[in-house]
Amino acid sequence: GYGDTFTITTPDAASIDDVELIRPGSVTHGVSFDQRSVSLSFSAGTGALTAHAPASGNVAPPGWYMVFILRNGVPSVASWTHLS
Repeated sequence: GYGDTFTITTPDAASIDDVELIRPGSVTHGVSFDQRSVSLSFSAGTGALTAHAPASGNVAPPGWYMVFILRNGVPSVASWTHLS
């Protein structure tokens, strides 16, 4: 939910540069109004990250998002999450 924290397990926690929510696009008439990228604040622990969801729907409207962690600019395989 908005303003919540969640845990991402990774053996590379200390070397993660960024945590991103990516909302998939929904195309109508050749225009995508929904796609967006939201960088999340996070802290690294031993073998895990604690990420902070956006505070409100003004930044990230409710719906499905892919969660990526980036190490040296290289994204992970996405996991899907629902933000509400």
